[in-house]
Amino acid sequence: MIRIKEKIKILSNKYKLVFNNFVVEKKKNILKKKYLIFYGINEYYFEFSDDVYVSSSYFPYFDSSKDTDLENWISSIQITLLKKSRLLKSIKDGKSSRDIFKKKFKI
Repeated sequence: MIRIKEKIKILSNKYKLVFNNFVVEKKKNILKKKYLIFYGINEYYFEFSDDVYVSSSYFPYFDSSKDTDLENWISSIQITLLKKSRLLKSIKDGKSSRDIFKKKFKI
């Protein structure tokens, strides 16, 4: 578990994400251990078993050019956060769009 957190800390510094937003949970099954990593308020997740950092289940998935699935996942979070910040407008900039929408649909 300590090794996982160290790896996440290194990657979060590399991709400029907040390390304190990562939560690592350990789930025990009868036969094997499963780790779940969440970023944010359960918004992004990564699931792997036996400390291998290879996963078939994680969200978001955009980047596949890195060495491990964990690094792909963390870089995908960075890409997602950058895209979210580009899509949002300030209140002043969005006022004209909202007014047009209200007139068009008579709200």
